[in-house]
Amino acid sequence: MKKKDNDFLKKLLYKLSRWYKCFRFGIANIKKRIPDKFSKQLARFLLILVASVTVVFVFLNRDNLSPDQVMTWASDKIVTFGVGPDFPSHIVGNKVSDKNFKLLDGNVAVVSDTAFVCLNGSAKEIASRQHGFSNPTLKVNSNKALIYDLYGTGLAIESKSTEIYKTNKKDNILSAAVACNGIYGTVTQTKGFTGKLELFHSCKNESFYEYCFSDCYITDMAINKNGKSISTVGVTSKNGGMISNLYIFDGKSENAKLKLDFPDSMLFSVSYLSNGNVVVLGDNILSVVNTSNGKKHDYLFENRALTAFDVNEDKGILLSLSLSDDGNSCELLLFDKKGNLEKNIKTDLKIKAVSYNYDRITAVCYGYTYVYKKNGKALGKYDSGKDAKEIILFSPKGAYVLGFTEIRKILF
Repeated sequence: MKKKDNDFLKKLLYKLSRWYKCFRFGIANIKKRIPDKFSKQLARFLLILVASVTVVFVFLNRDNLSPDQVMTWASDKIVTFGVGPDFPSHIVGNKVSDKNFKLLDGNVAVVSDTAFVCLNGSAKEIASRQHGFSNPTLKVNSNKALIYDLYGTGLAIESKSTEIYKTNKKDNILSAAVACNGIYGTVTQTKGFTGKLELFHSCKNESFYEYCFSDCYITDMAINKNGKSISTVGVTSKNGGMISNLYIFDGKSENAKLKLDFPDSMLFSVSYLSNGNVVVLGDNILSVVNTSNGKKHDYLFENRALTAFDVNEDKGILLSLSLSDDGNSCELLLFDKKGNLEKNIKTDLKIKAVSYNYDRITAVCYGYTYVYKKNGKALGKYDSGKDAKEIILFSPKGAYVLGFTEIRKILF
């Protein structure tokens, strides 16, 4: 451990010990002022309250409280401590795809052509592990990262502190996803079918659920946080025309719990929102689907081109649409978690990346980041580098930016 890390931990432990002493002193003073009779009644009440809260917490988080999950959580917290050289931080490897730049449990994670890297807020290297994949693709679900080799067989599940699991599938992978509790799924090419969905328990290579697609070519899949709802989108043909399908599975029933058709659209992205709804994106449509009753809220692009998008599971969806073929004069559209349009912001910008969080909207255009409030009020324009190609808000006053060779931090 570096000297800076040691100093940081010493300061942290000192502060914790001070807080504990203050807490004990406060409790002792309260006990002196309360009559003995009421003190005992208060103690019983507090004991029952703490026990009740503990039972409810354990029940709600029972899928995430296995010994290995708890150990991973503790290790992740420990490795995040420490001070790094600060941003910008040079990328390990030669190139990074835009889709391989995400937040992992609050820290920036990036997968290059050679390695998985995670950095804390001061650019301290929390993780740096080689993956060996030809076409790596990153998926993140809270504190778990899944990296798979698109059209290859390799797959790895990572946390900030450790490589949890690595394996090779017998068939080529078309898509994959992971839940917070380690349950993961893949869609692979398989003989006689257009694809096969398989679900696996954490660190297992034997599937507990399978479903074969007979005519739908899967383009993306997603799993909710507890691994109990799984969605896929794909493309097929019907009566000579293109049609996309959304399948929603529960991981138990023989067939899909729900199947919806999207005529004349090519769906390429699916993800979950915190209210349980599913977001699907295509070349000409955004749809938010209620997984319980199958009702969907569609928004058609109407001859506008999608230039960028961001799905925030807790906040909603942000789109950038352009009327022109060259991507200029983009309009920013903000949707809530039910698919209702909340705000549209007209611009003269050629937007190539967006991020939405903390009631802030950011848009990258020609090396600058434009920042807006949720209500559309412009907050400013900030230099993000001429090669900026992706952005992630990490607070109301800052964002990480991906360039060709480095990761930057901008503050506003």
